[in-house]
Amino acid sequence: MWQERSEREGVLVEPPCGDCRVDLLEENADAAKIYQITRNQIITFFNGEVDKVIDLNHVALWENIDRYKVREPVRVFELVNLVFHQLLDKDS
Repeated sequence: MWQERSEREGVLVEPPCGDCRVDLLEENADAAKIYQITRNQIITFFNGEVDKVIDLNHVALWENIDRYKVREPVRVFELVNLVFHQLLDKDS
């Protein structure tokens, strides 16, 4: 992802640390791309004090899976949801 960002910005930028760089398996490239696009499309619930993140918007997720013609749509849907909820639990 750092490489793509560097190419878009026209400047070669190294990742800030060695642990930040993750080389994705080819089979996970579609899931990573869809996650990056969809990760902020969330459903929230206002509990009286703050908005609490409940879930990823599945309609938006499926729309992006369809739009980018993902090869294994169900697998990508499951992977994106898994990553989203793991990161959500980590932040809580």
